[in-house]
Amino acid sequence: MDGTDETALPGVLLRLGHLENRVDAIEIRLGRIEEDVAVLKTDVATLKTDVATLKTDMSALRTDVSSLKVAMAALDAKLDISKLRQDIEKSHTDIYKWVATIVIMVVSVYFSLQKANSQIAAPAQRASQQVGH
Repeated sequence: MDGTDETALPGVLLRLGHLENRVDAIEIRLGRIEEDVAVLKTDVATLKTDVATLKTDMSALRTDVSSLKVAMAALDAKLDISKLRQDIEKSHTDIYKWVATIVIMVVSVYFSLQKANSQIAAPAQRASQQVGH
């Protein structure tokens, strides 16, 4: 023969068959990995598109918020809320002043009437005492 041992041939063939089976399994796994990588590439492309859309949306939101701030400042200037608050506080103070003034006037009138009544009653009592004497 050609110098190889024929008894070792079945062992080599078995080993070769085993290696072929392992290569087939690796090829199957590689095929699955390639499919998964293709799916991941698609997902990454979708994510990139979504992120770009989000960036645009965020920019629009920032513009809208800025516009709202400007509108709120304009509304505040038109309504002049601080002046309105001052006017309300002043009106409360004015009401208290009016009430205090009315109470003082009523008390003054009461005491004036009491004094006038006592002055009218005093001469009448003197006159009745002089007549009875």
